[in-house]
Amino acid sequence: MPMLAETYEFEGGGFRFVAEKVCHVPPVMACYATGEGWTYEAVTQAKQKFWGRSLEVIPLGNTTLKIGNDVFSWHVSFCL
Repeated sequence: MPMLAETYEFEGGGFRFVAEKVCHVPPVMACYATGEGWTYEAVTQAKQKFWGRSLEVIPLGNTTLKIGNDVFSWHVSFCL
């Protein structure tokens, strides 16, 4: 059985970043970063397709960036 809760943490340069693998198949990553006056949150997944001689990787997920009182949010999804 694959191990979940694989994490990466970094603190320095005026910000803190934490990422965790929350699902093995399909691979799903969640991350959070914060600094002075801003925060970043994202959940991403890569949908994979094997075409015989090539591999296609399709990014999927939600991302939110807060800078002061401004909030920027985007969703990435592809339908093939």
